[in-house]
Amino acid sequence: MDNPTDAKPPPLPWKPGKHEDHEVIHIEVLVCKDKYDRVFSTHALHSPMDEQVARMWKSGATQQVAFALLTEALRREAVVGLLVKLTDNPKYLIDFLAMPQEQRDAELEAMSVAMLGTVGKTAHQMARDIVREAVENVVQDILGDDESITP
Repeated sequence: MDNPTDAKPPPLPWKPGKHEDHEVIHIEVLVCKDKYDRVFSTHALHSPMDEQVARMWKSGATQQVAFALLTEALRREAVVGLLVKLTDNPKYLIDFLAMPQEQRDAELEAMSVAMLGTVGKTAHQMARDIVREAVENVVQDILGDDESITP
């Protein structure tokens, strides 16, 4: 019997829908960059089947989608941090692999702290606007298009 505390995902590739031992929903993320290099994004469930599966999840998959998107954002940020290190030192990966395990662990911890600092600063700068947008979207979803939080 599988251990429910085992954090290993089912093997890839995942196919959207309900399966014997897991369920998969497909989320589409659109990224827009305007002429000033400002970046905007939106996301939605990809298909009616994804919507059907998501409705069966706790909170309609709202928490699971938030967790998944945050996880992917952190993965991307970790890669960005690594690419910056490689730009500064093209031999970084070779140097990293040559480090004793204790030094590698310390390096990974330092990279994690740096990433959290970057992500925290960015989240702090964006939080108010994102929360306002979320409130406006939920107000419109629940109360209708005639309602707004702004006068």
